[in-house]
Amino acid sequence: MKTKLLIIMVICSQFVFSQKRSLRVANEQYLKSNYSSVIENYKTITATKYAMQFSDLIKLAHSYYNIGDYENAKKYYDIAFKRRTTTDRFHKLNYMHLNLVFKDTIAYQKFSKKFTISDTVLDKYISNTIERPEDTILTKVDSLMGVFNYYEEDQNLYSTIIQDGYSKNRVKNKDSLQYQELFQFKIDINQGAYSFNNNKTRVLITLNEFKGRRIIYKKGKSNLKIYELVLNDSVDTAPKQISINQKKYNFSSPVYSNDFTKLYFVSDMPGGIGATDIYVADVSKEGAFSNVKNLGPTINTSKRENFITLDAQNNLYFSSDGHLGLGGLDIFKINLDNTDNAPENLGSEINTIYDEFYYRAINNTMYFSSNSYGVDKTYALQYTAYLQQQKNKQLLQDFKQYLKEITYASKAYAQLLESLQLEKTELSKKKIALMQQMVASSKQLEDSTAVVNATKPLELVVDAIEKKVEKPVQKIKIYHTILGSFLTLRRAENLKMSLLKLNLGEVQILEKTALGFHRVSIKRDRSYRTAMKELPYYIDLGYFDAWIVPYIIER
Repeated sequence: MKTKLLIIMVICSQFVFSQKRSLRVANEQYLKSNYSSVIENYKTITATKYAMQFSDLIKLAHSYYNIGDYENAKKYYDIAFKRRTTTDRFHKLNYMHLNLVFKDTIAYQKFSKKFTISDTVLDKYISNTIERPEDTILTKVDSLMGVFNYYEEDQNLYSTIIQDGYSKNRVKNKDSLQYQELFQFKIDINQGAYSFNNNKTRVLITLNEFKGRRIIYKKGKSNLKIYELVLNDSVDTAPKQISINQKKYNFSSPVYSNDFTKLYFVSDMPGGIGATDIYVADVSKEGAFSNVKNLGPTINTSKRENFITLDAQNNLYFSSDGHLGLGGLDIFKINLDNTDNAPENLGSEINTIYDEFYYRAINNTMYFSSNSYGVDKTYALQYTAYLQQQKNKQLLQDFKQYLKEITYASKAYAQLLESLQLEKTELSKKKIALMQQMVASSKQLEDSTAVVNATKPLELVVDAIEKKVEKPVQKIKIYHTILGSFLTLRRAENLKMSLLKLNLGEVQILEKTALGFHRVSIKRDRSYRTAMKELPYYIDLGYFDAWIVPYIIER
């Protein structure tokens, strides 16, 4: 009996030791913003049936939030805030943002009053802390509350917004001050993508399946159907389901072809290739639908294809997470007159690791929606500026190659000078000749300020070769104010770009540390005391995770 008791005590002590060690490591990693490691350690802790405290829940929620796992972040914040709400303000702001992400309007309203956080404050926090690499040519159309499927056409501004828990389509004339509902319904219902017929007397629209004034739910879910709505000057008549709908399955995103002889739509009905596929049906002169076909494996994949639009050149735009992309739903393009070619990804100026959808190209503007802030937002991209940016990128790539060639040539030239042991006067002549050659080569590229500025340091390179002065190496301790650590360089770059736009200081990304993440530094000082005095300034700006780290640099 004593032996069994001793074994049990040893096992229990091992569990306690394992818990304490994992908690210690989790705390250390949390202070270093190594959030993935925090999560892994807490998984070890919870496996030992450890009763998580409020502080544990907050750290875990914050860690999930920072790696973009919003579902788990909200789960642990929900549990934490049911226990108490006394915590740092940035946790409250994170939680408010998550309520927007999951459209939890009840919790959003409740806690916005409890925390005294206004929409304006939250919008500023989201914009400053959740980065999207926005180029100067990219314009954010809306602010805090999610607006998507926005575009401007025929002097009207169209958009869809989440209001009172439902998505609603709206329209506003450019001369008007307020939006109006685009379609009139006697029931609160989610309104999705729509498409007018040739004379705009009727519209096909995506709605929840409903009967009378009640949405039909089965197992807590409501299927989407395509309805036809007859329009007139006074009020819209009751919508009716079109013939291609099938029971138990979803039908959405109706789009008429440019000649109105075909209808493109999205469905998860049987016989498809993936979760949702894009289909096409013939449309008669009377508006009847027939001959439904799947668009095939060139367009459809084993995953999701959705959110379709069509331009005047018969280019079909759609979102997919099945084709090769940047992450999440990406927007792709394919011309329906030639479907032999694979769909084209619209590129990193539009697509991100998040979801992008509802792309429209109208006149000189490209509109698309994205949830890269966690909330649906619409962006506008001027096509001429977009083309110029693509041109500049190619120019930059060419110039980088040119610099490599110049560097190689200058090294070879330096070796030649050293071997010939030329006199100083001859050296100067050679230097001038080399510089003339560099300038002549640069003129072969297109005229660019970047090219002109970049050639200036080349003279210094030649001067350094001539002088060959070797300075003694000095080691100096520099204290950096760090605002974030990221496992991927891209996320660090995103934060750097956001901070540079705010003109907060000398922002730089430090070299990858031994722990495996990149740090973003906004300030560096020779004195630890001075750095600590600066720290409250950044905390007041909303960067609550800022801390000081010493680095040794060589000069």
